[in-house]
Amino acid sequence: MASWKPAFDNAVVSFREKKYDVALNQVSEAIRQGADRANVYDLRANILSEYLGRPKEALRDAKMVIKLCPEAPK
Repeated sequence: MASWKPAFDNAVVSFREKKYDVALNQVSEAIRQGADRANVYDLRANILSEYLGRPKEALRDAKMVIKLCPEAPK
């Protein structure tokens, strides 16, 4: 298992429990630990834009999603 996976899994649980600040910290930790998947950055972008009102930061992560997964439908 990737070292970042537990932090990401915890972020998903916190997100589902509507603990958005906690989820943000956990998903950011997953990224610091080397997560480089589009779904990780997508979760953080979603938390930042939709739940914490930080669209500029969310845009940075949304651009990373496109970089990591350019073949995805737009």
